Amino acid sequence: MGKRTTTILIPPTPAEAAPEPIPVAAAPEPIPVAAPEPIPVAAAPEPIPVAGAPAVEEAPEPPEATLTPAAPPTPMAERARSALAWWSGAVVQPVAALVGRLLRSERERQRFARFEARSLPFELHLTNAAGAIKLAPSGPIDDLACFQRGEVSLHHDVEYLTRIDAADVGTERYEAFGLFRLREREAQKLPDLRHATHVWEALERDLGLRALPRARSLLRATGTGPGATSTHRIVGGSRSFCTSHGPRVAHTELLDWLRATLSAPEKIAWMEGAFDQPIAPGQVVHRYYIDARRQAWLVRHHWHHGRQLFQAQTSAEARRLCEAESGAFARAHEAVRAAA
Repeated sequence: MGKRTTTILIPPTPAEAAPEPIPVAAAPEPIPVAAPEPIPVAAAPEPIPVAGAPAVEEAPEPPEATLTPAAPPTPMAERARSALAWWSGAVVQPVAALVGRLLRSERERQRFARFEARSLPFELHLTNAAGAIKLAPSGPIDDLACFQRGEVSLHHDVEYLTRIDAADVGTERYEAFGLFRLREREAQKLPDLRHATHVWEALERDLGLRALPRARSLLRATGTGPGATSTHRIVGGSRSFCTSHGPRVAHTELLDWLRATLSAPEKIAWMEGAFDQPIAPGQVVHRYYIDARRQAWLVRHHWHHGRQLFQAQTSAEARRLCEAESGAFARAHEAVRAAA
């Protein structure tokens, strides 16, 4: 018999598997620690009342902060303040004003006289059917002067103004200038200089004064005309004006300041202070002014109703009415026809 061969099947050796990772235990979770509860503090024991002992009052809460006015000054502080105010008004301010005037340049001085060169190139007349009255001559304008006319009708409601050019003076070659409408709605109230704050501030700033002289002390009647007519103007002369605690200012410089600083109605109001005497019952007086801009003004002084200010109307319509109704042009035409 042949030899028996036994075949042993040996399974292949499997490859060694990779070692499994050794598990690492997770970090332990933090152990929560409870916050300690606050230890209650017992309230302070209430005081035990003792018989016969005064009750203990609780301290009041502090008041809220408030803004309060300052306490009134003591008598000594008030006297010191009064003395300082007197020193400032009597010494410091007058000296400062004097130094300011001494240092003022000639150019600044000339600003007070900037209107002096204005002139009226014609005569200004008040005309009606009966005739003409010259209110202002041709030449330099004096806006601190006026023409006064008395015995005016109580029922007068319009006045006509005409002019005669300088080349025609002495003739009746009138040209229409304008008219005054003396109606209540056209009237203006004269300014009250006592309440004109800007005037007093400018007066102290420019001249160091706190008061103005009264116009009556400087007013002069420089001419009279037919009937109850007259001319008045402010005359300064060589005198000066001063107050008890102020500098001394020449009248000429003060009048130049008035002309340059005050408006026309304010200058008229200052001058009207010179005519404060009462007029007879039943009488009316008119005063006529010309300002530096050739504007005519009228103050109607009624014995009972007082004073009203009127401004001349010089529009084309006003001149046309003047030509048609004043009577001056009718007289001129008659004179031309008579000469022919």
